[in-house]
Amino acid sequence: MILLLSILSTSQAEDVDITIIQSNFSAGGITGISGLDKGEYGYLRYGITSYLIRDPLIYFEDNIDQGAIIARRLVNQVGAEFDFSPGFGVHASIPVALQWSSEIPSMTRNGFGIGDVKLGAYGRLWQRRDLAIGAKIDVFVPSATNNAWLGESSPRSSFMGNVVYSWDQFEFFGQPGLHLRSPVNTDMDFVIDSELFYDIGARWNLWEDRYALVTSYHARHGLNNIFRGGAENTSEITASVQQWRDSSLWQMGFSKGVADGYGSSEFQVFLGYTMHRKPERALDEIIYIPPPENEPIVIEEPPVEEITNWEEEELAKVEADQIIIRDAIQFEVGTDDILDKSEPTLDFVASLINADVQIGHIVIEGHASAEGSHDYNYDLSNLRARAIFKALVKAGVHPDRLSHRGYGEALPQNTGDSEEELAKNRRVEFHIIRQDAPDTVLELRELQSAPWAKTLLELITPMPQKPKTASSTEEEYEGELFEEPTENDSEPETLIQDQGEEQ
Repeated sequence: MILLLSILSTSQAEDVDITIIQSNFSAGGITGISGLDKGEYGYLRYGITSYLIRDPLIYFEDNIDQGAIIARRLVNQVGAEFDFSPGFGVHASIPVALQWSSEIPSMTRNGFGIGDVKLGAYGRLWQRRDLAIGAKIDVFVPSATNNAWLGESSPRSSFMGNVVYSWDQFEFFGQPGLHLRSPVNTDMDFVIDSELFYDIGARWNLWEDRYALVTSYHARHGLNNIFRGGAENTSEITASVQQWRDSSLWQMGFSKGVADGYGSSEFQVFLGYTMHRKPERALDEIIYIPPPENEPIVIEEPPVEEITNWEEEELAKVEADQIIIRDAIQFEVGTDDILDKSEPTLDFVASLINADVQIGHIVIEGHASAEGSHDYNYDLSNLRARAIFKALVKAGVHPDRLSHRGYGEALPQNTGDSEEELAKNRRVEFHIIRQDAPDTVLELRELQSAPWAKTLLELITPMPQKPKTASSTEEEYEGELFEEPTENDSEPETLIQDQGEEQ
Protein backbone atom coordinates (compact mmCIF):
# COMPACT_ATOMS: atom_id res chain seq x y z
CA MET A 1 0.00 0.00 0.00
CA ILE A 2 2.85 2.37 -0.61
CA LEU A 3 3.92 3.40 -4.09
CA LEU A 4 2.83 1.76 -7.32
CA LEU A 5 5.61 2.97 -9.59
CA SER A 6 6.78 1.71 -12.97
CA ILE A 7 10.39 2.16 -14.05
CA LEU A 8 11.31 5.84 -13.91
CA SER A 9 14.40 5.94 -16.08
CA THR A 10 14.85 9.66 -16.54
CA SER A 11 16.49 11.96 -14.03
CA GLN A 12 13.71 14.49 -14.56
CA ALA A 13 11.28 12.13 -12.84
CA GLU A 14 13.34 12.42 -9.67
CA ASP A 15 12.74 16.17 -9.53
CA VAL A 16 9.24 15.68 -8.16
CA ASP A 17 7.72 16.61 -4.82
CA ILE A 18 6.02 13.53 -3.35
CA THR A 19 4.68 15.29 -0.24
CA ILE A 20 1.02 14.53 0.51
CA ILE A 21 0.44 16.39 3.79
CA GLN A 22 1.38 20.08 3.55
CA SER A 23 2.22 21.71 6.87
CA ASN A 24 0.52 24.93 7.91
CA PHE A 25 0.95 27.30 10.82
CA SER A 26 -2.44 29.00 10.74
CA ALA A 27 -4.42 29.93 13.85
CA GLY A 28 -7.11 27.34 14.44
CA GLY A 29 -5.84 24.93 11.78
CA ILE A 30 -5.34 21.17 11.98
CA THR A 31 -2.91 18.72 10.38
CA GLY A 32 -2.51 19.70 6.73
CA ILE A 33 -5.57 21.98 6.69
CA SER A 34 -5.56 25.73 7.29
CA GLY A 35 -7.94 27.35 9.74
CA LEU A 36 -9.84 30.59 9.20
CA ASP A 37 -9.19 32.23 12.57
CA LYS A 38 -7.24 35.40 11.73
CA GLY A 39 -6.04 38.27 13.86
CA GLU A 40 -5.31 41.95 13.56
CA TYR A 41 -2.26 43.40 11.86
CA GLY A 42 0.90 42.00 13.39
CA TYR A 43 -0.38 38.58 14.49
CA LEU A 44 2.64 36.33 13.76
CA ARG A 45 2.89 32.54 13.99
CA TYR A 46 6.03 30.54 13.32
CA GLY A 47 7.19 27.03 14.03
CA ILE A 48 8.39 23.65 12.86
CA THR A 49 6.74 20.31 12.17
CA SER A 50 8.87 17.17 11.93
CA TYR A 51 7.73 14.03 10.07
CA LEU A 52 9.49 10.67 10.40
CA ILE A 53 8.27 8.68 7.37
CA ARG A 54 8.75 5.04 6.50
CA ASP A 55 8.75 3.83 2.88
CA PRO A 56 7.27 6.86 1.08
CA LEU A 57 8.73 5.67 -2.25
CA ILE A 58 8.82 2.01 -3.35
CA TYR A 59 9.97 0.72 -6.74
CA PHE A 60 7.67 -1.76 -8.45
CA GLU A 61 8.46 -3.66 -11.63
CA ASP A 62 5.87 -5.99 -13.13
CA ASN A 63 3.83 -5.49 -9.95
CA ILE A 64 6.65 -6.91 -7.87
CA ASP A 65 8.19 -4.93 -5.01
CA GLN A 66 11.84 -4.34 -5.88
CA GLY A 67 12.66 -2.38 -2.74
CA ALA A 68 12.54 1.15 -1.34
CA ILE A 69 13.99 4.07 -3.26
CA ILE A 70 13.41 6.12 -0.10
CA ALA A 71 13.08 3.84 2.91
CA ARG A 72 13.33 6.44 5.69
CA ARG A 73 12.79 10.17 5.53
CA LEU A 74 12.93 12.81 8.26
CA VAL A 75 11.33 16.04 7.02
CA ASN A 76 11.32 19.27 9.02
CA GLN A 77 8.84 21.81 7.69
CA VAL A 78 9.85 25.29 8.90
CA GLY A 79 7.46 28.17 8.29
CA ALA A 80 5.63 31.28 9.43
CA GLU A 81 2.33 33.12 8.88
CA PHE A 82 1.59 36.82 9.29
CA ASP A 83 -1.85 38.46 9.46
CA PHE A 84 -2.44 41.89 7.94
CA SER A 85 -6.09 42.02 9.00
CA PRO A 86 -8.80 39.75 10.45
CA GLY A 87 -9.47 38.60 6.89
CA PHE A 88 -6.08 38.39 5.14
CA GLY A 89 -2.53 37.19 5.67
CA VAL A 90 0.55 35.61 4.06
CA HIS A 91 2.75 32.61 4.79
CA ALA A 92 6.04 30.98 3.80
CA SER A 93 7.71 27.63 4.49
CA ILE A 94 10.52 25.35 3.37
CA PRO A 95 11.15 21.62 4.00
CA VAL A 96 14.55 20.35 5.15
CA ALA A 97 14.98 16.56 4.87
CA LEU A 98 17.32 13.71 5.69
CA GLN A 99 16.87 10.42 3.75
CA TRP A 100 18.52 7.04 4.35
CA SER A 101 18.29 3.23 4.02
CA SER A 102 17.68 3.09 0.28
CA GLU A 103 17.37 -0.55 -0.84
CA ILE A 104 18.21 -0.04 -4.53
CA PRO A 105 21.85 1.04 -5.02
CA SER A 106 21.28 2.39 -8.54
CA MET A 107 18.49 4.65 -7.27
CA THR A 108 19.94 5.63 -3.93
CA ARG A 109 18.59 8.95 -2.68
CA ASN A 110 20.27 9.05 0.71
CA GLY A 111 21.53 12.20 2.38
CA PHE A 112 20.56 15.75 3.24
CA GLY A 113 18.39 17.96 1.02
CA ILE A 114 15.94 20.83 0.94
CA GLY A 115 12.65 21.22 -0.85
CA ASP A 116 10.95 24.05 -2.74
CA VAL A 117 10.15 27.30 -0.95
CA LYS A 118 6.40 27.74 -0.58
CA LEU A 119 4.93 31.27 -0.55
CA GLY A 120 1.25 31.99 -0.24
CA ALA A 121 -1.67 34.14 0.82
CA TYR A 122 -4.93 33.27 2.52
CA GLY A 123 -8.11 35.04 3.48
CA ARG A 124 -11.61 34.65 4.86
CA LEU A 125 -14.27 35.53 2.29
CA TRP A 126 -17.51 34.96 4.18
CA GLN A 127 -18.66 34.32 7.75
CA ARG A 128 -22.10 33.47 9.06
CA ARG A 129 -22.45 32.34 12.64
CA ASP A 130 -20.68 28.95 12.82
CA LEU A 131 -19.77 28.66 9.14
CA ALA A 132 -16.74 30.33 7.55
CA ILE A 133 -15.47 30.17 3.97
CA GLY A 134 -12.07 31.26 2.73
CA ALA A 135 -9.52 30.84 -0.04
CA LYS A 136 -5.80 30.18 -0.27
CA ILE A 137 -3.11 30.28 -2.97
CA ASP A 138 0.39 28.78 -2.80
CA VAL A 139 3.33 29.26 -5.15
CA PHE A 140 6.27 26.83 -5.04
CA VAL A 141 9.60 28.37 -6.03
CA PRO A 142 12.19 25.84 -7.30
CA SER A 143 14.93 25.56 -4.70
CA ALA A 144 15.10 21.83 -4.02
CA THR A 145 18.09 19.53 -4.08
CA ASN A 146 18.27 17.86 -7.52
CA ASN A 147 17.10 14.28 -8.03
CA ALA A 148 15.96 13.91 -4.42
CA TRP A 149 12.14 13.71 -4.73
CA LEU A 150 11.89 16.89 -2.63
CA GLY A 151 10.93 19.49 -5.23
CA GLU A 152 10.51 20.23 -8.91
CA SER A 153 12.50 22.03 -11.58
CA SER A 154 9.63 24.32 -12.64
CA PRO A 155 7.47 26.67 -10.58
CA ARG A 156 4.05 25.36 -9.61
CA SER A 157 1.01 26.64 -7.77
CA SER A 158 -2.02 25.49 -5.80
CA PHE A 159 -5.44 27.10 -5.57
CA MET A 160 -7.80 25.95 -2.86
CA GLY A 161 -10.88 26.81 -0.87
CA ASN A 162 -11.36 26.52 2.88
CA VAL A 163 -14.54 25.69 4.76
CA VAL A 164 -14.83 25.52 8.56
CA TYR A 165 -18.03 24.63 10.39
CA SER A 166 -18.38 24.62 14.19
CA TRP A 167 -20.96 22.64 16.13
CA ASP A 168 -20.83 22.50 19.91
CA GLN A 169 -17.36 21.15 20.78
CA PHE A 170 -16.68 19.91 17.24
CA GLU A 171 -15.16 21.62 14.21
CA PHE A 172 -15.25 20.28 10.65
CA PHE A 173 -12.74 21.29 7.96
CA GLY A 174 -12.69 21.02 4.18
CA GLN A 175 -9.93 22.09 1.80
CA PRO A 176 -10.44 21.18 -1.89
CA GLY A 177 -8.09 22.50 -4.55
CA LEU A 178 -6.08 22.17 -7.73
CA HIS A 179 -2.31 21.68 -7.91
CA LEU A 180 -0.93 22.98 -11.22
CA ARG A 181 2.48 21.69 -12.29
CA SER A 182 4.45 21.02 -15.47
CA PRO A 183 3.97 17.41 -16.67
CA VAL A 184 6.84 14.98 -16.16
CA ASN A 185 6.72 12.10 -18.66
CA THR A 186 8.62 9.08 -17.41
CA ASP A 187 8.53 7.38 -20.85
CA MET A 188 6.73 4.52 -19.16
CA ASP A 189 3.13 4.24 -17.98
CA PHE A 190 3.28 6.95 -15.34
CA VAL A 191 2.97 10.70 -15.99
CA ILE A 192 3.34 13.16 -13.14
CA ASP A 193 0.89 15.96 -13.94
CA SER A 194 -1.46 18.48 -12.36
CA GLU A 195 -3.65 17.14 -9.57
CA LEU A 196 -7.02 17.49 -7.97
CA PHE A 197 -6.71 17.24 -4.20
CA TYR A 198 -8.94 17.48 -1.17
CA ASP A 199 -8.29 17.47 2.55
CA ILE A 200 -11.05 16.89 5.08
CA GLY A 201 -10.84 16.71 8.85
CA ALA A 202 -12.51 17.12 12.21
CA ARG A 203 -11.45 18.37 15.64
CA TRP A 204 -13.03 17.51 18.97
CA ASN A 205 -12.23 20.14 21.60
CA LEU A 206 -12.03 18.04 24.73
CA TRP A 207 -10.96 21.03 26.81
CA GLU A 208 -11.42 24.34 25.05
CA ASP A 209 -8.14 26.16 24.44
CA ARG A 210 -6.24 23.27 26.06
CA TYR A 211 -6.62 19.83 24.42
CA ALA A 212 -8.22 18.52 21.24
CA LEU A 213 -8.36 15.30 19.23
CA VAL A 214 -7.93 15.62 15.46
CA THR A 215 -8.38 13.31 12.49
CA SER A 216 -7.95 14.10 8.79
CA TYR A 217 -7.88 12.53 5.33
CA HIS A 218 -5.70 13.77 2.46
CA ALA A 219 -6.09 12.62 -1.17
CA ARG A 220 -4.31 13.49 -4.46
CA HIS A 221 -5.54 12.49 -7.92
CA GLY A 222 -3.58 13.11 -11.14
CA LEU A 223 -5.79 14.72 -13.78
CA ASN A 224 -4.45 12.39 -16.50
CA ASN A 225 -5.63 9.29 -14.59
CA ILE A 226 -8.14 10.69 -12.13
CA PHE A 227 -9.90 8.27 -9.74
CA ARG A 228 -8.59 5.22 -11.65
CA GLY A 229 -5.95 3.97 -9.26
CA GLY A 230 -2.27 3.72 -10.03
CA ALA A 231 0.60 5.86 -8.85
CA GLU A 232 -1.22 9.09 -9.78
CA ASN A 233 -3.86 8.49 -7.08
CA THR A 234 -2.68 8.51 -3.48
CA SER A 235 -4.07 9.24 -0.01
CA GLU A 236 -3.16 9.36 3.67
CA ILE A 237 -5.18 9.34 6.89
CA THR A 238 -4.02 10.92 10.18
CA ALA A 239 -4.86 11.04 13.87
CA SER A 240 -3.32 13.54 16.27
CA VAL A 241 -3.59 15.44 19.55
CA GLN A 242 -3.29 19.21 19.94
CA GLN A 243 -2.28 20.97 23.14
CA TRP A 244 -2.32 24.73 23.71
CA ARG A 245 0.04 26.16 26.31
CA ASP A 246 0.01 29.92 26.84
CA SER A 247 0.99 31.35 23.44
CA SER A 248 2.16 28.09 21.86
CA LEU A 249 0.60 25.04 20.21
CA TRP A 250 1.94 21.49 20.31
CA GLN A 251 0.59 18.74 18.08
CA MET A 252 1.65 15.14 17.72
CA GLY A 253 0.22 12.20 15.81
CA PHE A 254 0.66 9.52 13.20
CA SER A 255 -0.61 8.75 9.72
CA LYS A 256 -0.79 5.86 7.27
CA GLY A 257 -1.19 5.53 3.54
CA VAL A 258 -4.56 4.08 2.47
CA ALA A 259 -4.04 3.96 -1.32
CA ASP A 260 -1.19 2.86 -3.59
CA GLY A 261 0.46 5.95 -4.97
CA TYR A 262 3.60 8.06 -4.81
CA GLY A 263 4.32 9.54 -1.38
CA SER A 264 1.85 7.29 0.43
CA SER A 265 3.68 5.98 3.48
CA GLU A 266 3.60 2.67 5.27
CA PHE A 267 3.27 4.92 8.31
CA GLN A 268 4.67 8.16 9.67
CA VAL A 269 4.77 9.98 13.00
CA PHE A 270 4.94 13.74 13.40
CA LEU A 271 5.50 16.37 16.06
CA GLY A 272 4.84 20.09 15.59
CA TYR A 273 5.38 23.27 17.58
CA THR A 274 3.98 26.70 16.71
CA MET A 275 4.61 29.94 18.58
CA HIS A 276 1.91 32.65 18.49
CA ARG A 277 2.98 36.27 18.89
CA LYS A 278 0.06 38.67 18.99
CA PRO A 279 -0.01 42.47 18.88
CA GLU A 280 -1.12 44.23 22.04
CA ARG A 281 -4.69 44.58 20.87
CA ALA A 282 -5.04 41.30 18.94
CA LEU A 283 -7.88 38.96 19.87
CA ASP A 284 -7.26 35.22 20.68
CA GLU A 285 -8.39 32.78 17.80
CA ILE A 286 -11.04 35.56 16.57
CA ILE A 287 -13.57 35.16 13.84
CA TYR A 288 -14.26 38.43 12.04
CA ILE A 289 -17.90 39.31 11.39
CA PRO A 290 -18.17 41.83 8.52
CA PRO A 291 -20.78 44.60 8.86
CA PRO A 292 -23.88 44.51 6.68
CA GLU A 293 -23.43 46.05 3.24
CA ASN A 294 -24.32 49.71 2.75
CA GLU A 295 -24.35 50.37 6.49
CA PRO A 296 -21.79 52.32 8.54
CA ILE A 297 -19.01 50.27 10.12
CA VAL A 298 -20.30 50.77 13.65
CA ILE A 299 -21.68 48.43 16.28
CA GLU A 300 -24.25 50.40 18.24
CA GLU A 301 -25.00 49.26 21.74
CA PRO A 302 -28.75 48.99 22.46
CA PRO A 303 -30.46 51.90 24.16
CA VAL A 304 -31.05 51.45 27.87
CA GLU A 305 -34.67 51.03 28.93
CA GLU A 306 -36.18 54.21 30.29
CA ILE A 307 -36.18 53.78 34.06
CA THR A 308 -36.73 57.38 35.05
CA ASN A 309 -37.15 60.65 33.24
CA TRP A 310 -33.92 62.23 32.06
CA GLU A 311 -32.91 65.83 32.51
CA GLU A 312 -31.87 67.56 29.30
CA GLU A 313 -28.15 67.66 30.16
CA GLU A 314 -28.13 64.39 32.10
CA LEU A 315 -26.19 61.62 30.36
CA ALA A 316 -25.95 59.17 33.28
CA LYS A 317 -27.34 58.69 36.78
CA VAL A 318 -27.03 56.42 39.79
CA GLU A 319 -29.92 53.96 40.13
CA ALA A 320 -29.65 51.59 43.13
CA ASP A 321 -26.41 49.65 42.62
CA GLN A 322 -25.78 50.72 39.02
CA ILE A 323 -24.82 53.74 36.99
CA ILE A 324 -27.33 53.92 34.15
CA ILE A 325 -26.32 55.63 30.92
CA ARG A 326 -28.82 57.36 28.63
CA ASP A 327 -26.94 56.86 25.35
CA ALA A 328 -25.18 53.56 24.64
CA ILE A 329 -21.39 53.39 24.28
CA GLN A 330 -20.45 52.87 20.63
CA PHE A 331 -17.35 51.21 19.16
CA GLU A 332 -15.88 50.66 15.72
CA VAL A 333 -16.79 47.21 14.47
CA GLY A 334 -14.60 44.36 15.64
CA THR A 335 -12.41 46.64 17.81
CA ASP A 336 -12.28 48.28 21.22
CA ASP A 337 -11.98 51.79 19.71
CA ILE A 338 -14.57 54.04 21.35
CA LEU A 339 -16.26 56.42 18.93
CA ASP A 340 -15.95 60.15 19.60
CA LYS A 341 -19.72 60.51 20.03
CA SER A 342 -19.55 58.38 23.20
CA GLU A 343 -16.85 60.42 24.96
CA PRO A 344 -19.32 62.90 26.55
CA THR A 345 -21.19 59.99 28.14
CA LEU A 346 -18.00 58.56 29.63
CA ASP A 347 -16.94 62.00 30.87
CA PHE A 348 -20.32 62.33 32.58
CA VAL A 349 -19.96 58.91 34.21
CA ALA A 350 -16.50 59.91 35.44
CA SER A 351 -17.87 63.14 36.93
CA LEU A 352 -20.51 61.15 38.84
CA ILE A 353 -17.90 58.83 40.32
CA ASN A 354 -15.46 61.64 41.12
CA ALA A 355 -18.13 63.65 42.94
CA ASP A 356 -19.59 60.87 45.08
CA VAL A 357 -17.50 59.35 47.87
CA GLN A 358 -20.26 56.78 48.49
CA ILE A 359 -19.41 55.05 45.20
CA GLY A 360 -16.71 52.82 46.66
CA HIS A 361 -15.96 50.50 43.74
CA ILE A 362 -17.39 49.95 40.26
CA VAL A 363 -17.10 46.93 37.97
CA ILE A 364 -17.33 47.70 34.25
CA GLU A 365 -18.95 44.77 32.44
CA GLY A 366 -18.77 44.16 28.70
CA HIS A 367 -21.44 41.97 27.06
CA ALA A 368 -21.88 40.64 23.50
CA SER A 369 -24.52 39.00 21.35
CA ALA A 370 -24.25 35.43 20.08
CA GLU A 371 -22.85 36.15 16.59
CA GLY A 372 -19.39 34.72 15.98
CA SER A 373 -17.47 32.26 18.13
CA HIS A 374 -17.57 32.12 21.90
CA ASP A 375 -13.87 33.06 22.10
CA TYR A 376 -14.37 36.08 19.85
CA ASN A 377 -17.27 37.42 21.92
CA TYR A 378 -15.45 36.86 25.21
CA ASP A 379 -12.23 38.52 24.09
CA LEU A 380 -13.96 41.48 22.47
CA SER A 381 -16.16 42.15 25.51
CA ASN A 382 -13.05 42.07 27.71
CA LEU A 383 -11.19 44.49 25.47
CA ARG A 384 -14.11 46.91 25.33
CA ALA A 385 -14.56 46.87 29.11
CA ARG A 386 -10.83 47.59 29.44
CA ALA A 387 -11.11 50.47 26.95
CA ILE A 388 -13.83 52.07 29.09
CA PHE A 389 -11.71 51.53 32.21
CA LYS A 390 -8.85 53.42 30.54
CA ALA A 391 -11.18 56.21 29.41
CA LEU A 392 -12.54 56.72 32.95
CA VAL A 393 -9.03 56.77 34.43
CA LYS A 394 -8.04 59.34 31.83
CA ALA A 395 -11.02 61.40 33.01
CA GLY A 396 -9.70 61.39 36.59
CA VAL A 397 -11.23 58.30 38.23
CA HIS A 398 -8.67 56.53 40.39
CA PRO A 399 -7.94 52.98 39.12
CA ASP A 400 -8.31 51.62 42.67
CA ARG A 401 -12.03 52.40 42.41
CA LEU A 402 -12.52 50.49 39.15
CA SER A 403 -12.43 46.94 37.81
CA HIS A 404 -13.39 45.54 34.43
CA ARG A 405 -14.41 42.17 33.02
CA GLY A 406 -16.07 40.67 29.97
CA TYR A 407 -18.90 38.15 29.87
CA GLY A 408 -19.13 37.67 26.11
CA GLU A 409 -22.49 36.11 25.26
CA ALA A 410 -22.92 34.37 28.65
CA LEU A 411 -25.48 36.83 30.14
CA PRO A 412 -27.91 37.81 27.36
CA GLN A 413 -30.80 40.15 28.05
CA ASN A 414 -32.77 38.59 25.19
CA THR A 415 -32.80 35.12 23.61
CA GLY A 416 -34.28 35.98 20.21
CA ASP A 417 -32.48 35.80 16.88
CA SER A 418 -33.65 39.07 15.31
CA GLU A 419 -31.15 41.91 14.94
CA GLU A 420 -33.20 44.09 17.30
CA GLU A 421 -33.13 41.46 20.03
CA LEU A 422 -29.47 40.62 19.49
CA ALA A 423 -28.56 44.31 19.65
CA LYS A 424 -29.87 44.52 23.21
CA ASN A 425 -27.28 41.95 24.26
CA ARG A 426 -24.38 44.12 22.99
CA ARG A 427 -24.01 46.45 25.96
CA VAL A 428 -21.80 47.88 28.68
CA GLU A 429 -22.91 47.98 32.32
CA PHE A 430 -21.54 49.85 35.37
CA HIS A 431 -22.15 47.91 38.60
CA ILE A 432 -21.51 49.52 42.01
CA ILE A 433 -20.25 46.60 44.08
CA ARG A 434 -19.28 48.65 47.16
CA GLN A 435 -21.10 51.62 48.64
CA ASP A 436 -19.42 53.59 51.41
CA ALA A 437 -20.79 55.91 54.09
CA PRO A 438 -20.95 59.64 53.27
CA ASP A 439 -18.17 60.42 55.78
CA THR A 440 -15.77 57.78 54.43
CA VAL A 441 -12.22 58.96 53.91
CA LEU A 442 -10.93 57.18 50.83
CA GLU A 443 -7.38 55.84 51.13
CA LEU A 444 -6.13 55.55 47.57
CA ARG A 445 -2.59 54.82 46.49
CA GLU A 446 -0.50 57.50 44.86
CA LEU A 447 -0.41 57.02 41.13
CA GLN A 448 1.19 59.50 38.77
CA SER A 449 1.08 57.64 35.47
CA ALA A 450 -1.38 55.34 33.77
CA PRO A 451 -0.86 51.61 34.49
CA TRP A 452 -0.71 50.79 30.75
CA ALA A 453 1.58 53.65 29.61
CA LYS A 454 3.79 56.47 30.85
CA THR A 455 0.92 58.92 30.68
CA LEU A 456 0.57 61.54 33.40
CA LEU A 457 -2.75 61.49 35.22
CA GLU A 458 -4.69 64.05 37.22
CA LEU A 459 -6.72 61.81 39.50
CA ILE A 460 -9.61 63.08 41.62
CA THR A 461 -10.43 61.79 45.10
CA PRO A 462 -13.93 62.71 46.38
CA MET A 463 -13.93 64.19 49.89
CA PRO A 464 -16.06 62.88 52.75
CA GLN A 465 -19.28 64.73 53.53
CA LYS A 466 -20.37 65.99 56.95
CA PRO A 467 -23.22 63.81 58.27
CA LYS A 468 -26.57 65.55 58.63
CA THR A 469 -28.30 65.96 62.01
CA ALA A 470 -31.99 66.02 62.77
CA SER A 471 -31.99 69.81 63.22
CA SER A 472 -30.14 70.52 60.00
CA THR A 473 -31.83 71.06 56.70
CA GLU A 474 -30.75 69.46 53.48
CA GLU A 475 -29.83 72.82 52.01
CA GLU A 476 -27.48 73.68 54.90
CA TYR A 477 -25.22 70.70 54.43
CA GLU A 478 -25.46 69.94 50.77
CA GLY A 479 -21.95 69.84 49.37
CA GLU A 480 -20.23 70.57 52.73
CA LEU A 481 -17.11 68.72 53.70
CA PHE A 482 -16.77 66.85 56.96
CA GLU A 483 -14.69 68.68 59.56
CA GLU A 484 -13.07 67.56 62.78
CA PRO A 485 -15.25 68.23 65.89
CA THR A 486 -14.62 71.46 67.80
CA GLU A 487 -15.09 72.31 71.46
CA ASN A 488 -18.65 73.49 70.78
CA ASP A 489 -19.51 70.07 69.39
CA SER A 490 -19.28 68.62 72.94
CA GLU A 491 -22.12 70.77 74.34
CA PRO A 492 -24.91 68.22 73.79
CA GLU A 493 -22.95 65.70 75.90
CA THR A 494 -22.58 68.31 78.69
CA LEU A 495 -26.32 69.00 78.69
CA ILE A 496 -27.10 65.33 79.06
CA GLN A 497 -24.72 65.09 81.99
CA ASP A 498 -26.30 68.13 83.71
CA GLN A 499 -29.76 66.64 83.34
CA GLY A 500 -28.58 63.50 85.00
CA GLU A 501 -27.24 65.42 87.96
CA GLU A 502 -30.52 67.27 88.39
CA GLN A 503 -32.44 64.02 88.48
